[in-house]
Amino acid sequence: MSIIDDFSRMVWIYVLKTKEHTFEAFKTLKTIIENPRGRKIKTIRTNNNLEFSNKEFTDLCKESGIVQHLTALGNPRQNGLVERMNRTLLERVRCMLFHANLSKAFWGEAGNTAAYVLNRSPLAAIEFKTSYEKWTCHKPSLKHLRVFGCIVYAHVKQGKLEPRAHKCIFIGCPVGVKGYKLWSLEPKNQRIIVTRDVIFYEKSVPKRLHDNGSKEPTSTIENVDIEW
Repeated sequence: MSIIDDFSRMVWIYVLKTKEHTFEAFKTLKTIIENPRGRKIKTIRTNNNLEFSNKEFTDLCKESGIVQHLTALGNPRQNGLVERMNRTLLERVRCMLFHANLSKAFWGEAGNTAAYVLNRSPLAAIEFKTSYEKWTCHKPSLKHLRVFGCIVYAHVKQGKLEPRAHKCIFIGCPVGVKGYKLWSLEPKNQRIIVTRDVIFYEKSVPKRLHDNGSKEPTSTIENVDIEW
């Protein structure tokens, strides 16, 4: 699910397994974006799909005083701002996966990273400021940004005669953690690692990764535009 703020163009991405998780994701994000600012969402524009027009979602909007705008069926152009942003994100995800030789199973991580970088990139629509700056009133730091999918060696503490580093790939910057999100390439220990003690080789990418017969994550993208 992609959600964009109409004023700052700040975008949030939620990777959902099914559309049934849309309501909980929106409710969580509503709390996250309203509490720090002390302001309430006034209007939301969404697709006229069942996950946005059901009683549960409608009751939340009424209780919160949110005006809900639904697009006409089969007319996504009425929510053009989010649709264009969604296309931009998908184009970046495709390029990032291709450059990093990663399979489609990593599209969620690529999507989150694309949104993270886009929020910290100047946009003509907001006078070439960044969405992060418009949203937080602080300029973002770019020192920690790295090439998506590049080779990384993460320091690990194991037995006295065991290797002190795991070969990984960089897959993003986790929110709320001062570290890097990595995917371990160790054959017997493939998993996500979040750590700060790493060495980057940004000019190197892994050979084509395969899913080893595993299914790709089932996810869905919905589009929401919010106004204050």
